[in-house]
Amino acid sequence: LYAAAGRWRDLVEVQQRVVDANTNNARAIAALFKIGAIYEDHLEEPGSAVHAYKKIHELEAGHLGAIQATQVAAERAKSFEVVLEMLEREIELTKERETKISLLCRAATLAEGPLESPDEALARLVRVLELEPSNREALRSVRRIHRGQGRWEELLKAYEAELAYVEEPLDKAQLVFEMGEICEHRIGEVDRAETFYLRALSL
Repeated sequence: LYAAAGRWRDLVEVQQRVVDANTNNARAIAALFKIGAIYEDHLEEPGSAVHAYKKIHELEAGHLGAIQATQVAAERAKSFEVVLEMLEREIELTKERETKISLLCRAATLAEGPLESPDEALARLVRVLELEPSNREALRSVRRIHRGQGRWEELLKAYEAELAYVEEPLDKAQLVFEMGEICEHRIGEVDRAETFYLRALSL
């Protein structure tokens, strides 16, 4: 009746009474999911939905559905630190390698972008490369972060790591040429740059 009448806050109160009674964890969890969905879908209060979903974690740590629901609501609420926290929880629970890599890449993107924490992003990318050393997306992202931070020697190491997985000679030559430019224009070592330029010409 409350739903049919659009009385969503009253319906939240009804479901909250189920949670407060807490005679059965499964029933309380189901009620919290309903509360979260009402806040998201009908009241447009994703922050309140995050609060509801987080209560599920108190009842059942490692509840994957709650972790994923919290991620979605937190992203809508622009609570990016919460999204990152939930991604880490999901990564811990995930056994499948490809899924873990995908989640780590998403966490890295979040850390580098909205959270403006390149070092946090780099930490996730390192974990991706431990699982899949040839992951080109991660290798390029590592390069981008080191370049943005002006870490030139680390950037050169990142180039070398990527070169190991590049097959096309022209693509290899381009990367090596860029390494020469870094040495010449950023580090100021012309002789070292010349070595890279010659190496690029030989490819």
